Amino acid sequence: MQLRRSLMTAMGPRPGMASKFFGASLLTPSATFFSRTLFSFMPGKVQVRINATDGTSYDRVYYDGTSIMEALRDDPTLPVDAAGACNGTCQCSTCHVYMHSPEWCAKVEKLYPVSDAEQDCLDKTPGATDTSRLGCQVILTEALSGLEVDLPKTTIDLRWQEAYQRSTRK
Repeated sequence: MQLRRSLMTAMGPRPGMASKFFGASLLTPSATFFSRTLFSFMPGKVQVRINATDGTSYDRVYYDGTSIMEALRDDPTLPVDAAGACNGTCQCSTCHVYMHSPEWCAKVEKLYPVSDAEQDCLDKTPGATDTSRLGCQVILTEALSGLEVDLPKTTIDLRWQEAYQRSTRK
């Protein structure tokens, strides 16, 4: 028992090292999220701030090449439901997100112009605005590091017209 406890202590995270070995999910909300020096040692990673419907912000780091939909859906540390019902085929709108600002929207639009299929889906999406995008159509790259997205209160699966209420997992 004593050996197990000492091994756990020895192998446990050390102050200041948590972000290096375990990613940003262990960082406290007071950490300097947008500091370029904080994550400068992590090439191939993208910083993202997710603003939930209850006003809570979650700062996360995801791999370069992951779509916003995959990042939100597959992150077990994120206490927010993200459906991605069509698995990224641009048919359901359950991965609908808002770019936090028009500047971010323009930057994403420059990298990933809205396709006809995405525009058709967004046209039918309740609550869609000029800053709306489908998370499955935006791939995270280092050029988007620092991206801030807002989650809508509800999403709808356009294939079945079934509404999903965004909730915080407990």
